[in-house]
Amino acid sequence: MSVAEIVDQKPAQASEDRRVHERFAVRIKASLYTTGHVQSAVIDDLSAGGVGLEGVIGVTANEPVGIELGDGRLLSGIIVWSLAGCCGVQFHAPLPDDDPLLRAAAGWFAP
Repeated sequence: MSVAEIVDQKPAQASEDRRVHERFAVRIKASLYTTGHVQSAVIDDLSAGGVGLEGVIGVTANEPVGIELGDGRLLSGIIVWSLAGCCGVQFHAPLPDDDPLLRAAAGWFAP
């Protein structure tokens, strides 16, 4: 999926409840793709609806992005907030409950 294809997608609609999905604290290296730019980032929280990233610069709210994981998987979404080198990305479509990324995150922090 190219950034051009990401631009044409619309974000998933969130319900009135701000936090719809369970969040997991993680540390996952990723690449953040914006229009004409790629940078390294770290996913520091993950949910079915999106991710929190740290170590990013020059991104703004409503900007379409792609997040490439170490295994080559590309997740698409839109920046919903950005502040002091961190940002939140809402996925265009929520990850399914059985997604391997969510299952791994839940397992990493299970008691």
